[in-house]
Amino acid sequence: MPLAEIVIEDKTATIPDITQMTLDSFDFLPDGNGGVADVLVLGDLSGFFDLRDMTLGSSVAHWTSHERKEITLDKYTFLSEMTIAEVADMGGLYSEEVGRLPIVEKAFTTFLKHPVLTSERRLTLSQFLERYPEIGSIKLGFLELSEYSHTDIPSFLSTPITKIPDWQELKVSSIVGLREIAIHQD
Repeated sequence: MPLAEIVIEDKTATIPDITQMTLDSFDFLPDGNGGVADVLVLGDLSGFFDLRDMTLGSSVAHWTSHERKEITLDKYTFLSEMTIAEVADMGGLYSEEVGRLPIVEKAFTTFLKHPVLTSERRLTLSQFLERYPEIGSIKLGFLELSEYSHTDIPSFLSTPITKIPDWQELKVSSIVGLREIAIHQD
């Protein structure tokens, strides 16, 4: 736990530095089921963070650019339960070209066993899902999310946390980097 030294008159004391305390500052739970971030849900953090304006990128803003480049989609555990249509809703991706969405192309070639033609790659996701509506219901967990960077979903790190379906019920640990942000920002 981060420590701070305070001096009052001529007395000195070492106390926990709450300005530097993160959820990872707390010890692992006694039952061995992980840390505080593995138990708390995002709804529990409303007293510490203003999640209304926080994006997925805000939680890794303190990381180096190299560390951010290394983030793969499997690190966001909530994605494996989401469908392609839900991810499109969350990120406002319906106007994106299919060629810019590798997870859609992979789902198409894997589950419909059909090559994505050059002309189809230029379709917007909305147009593509009109032609192939079954693609929208495929869960991302059926794809190897570890093979995809966060950049494979355009503007993924710009997505507000509150746009994630049922965000209040997600474990804090499902948002990369959130457990490392100082709780007391003031």
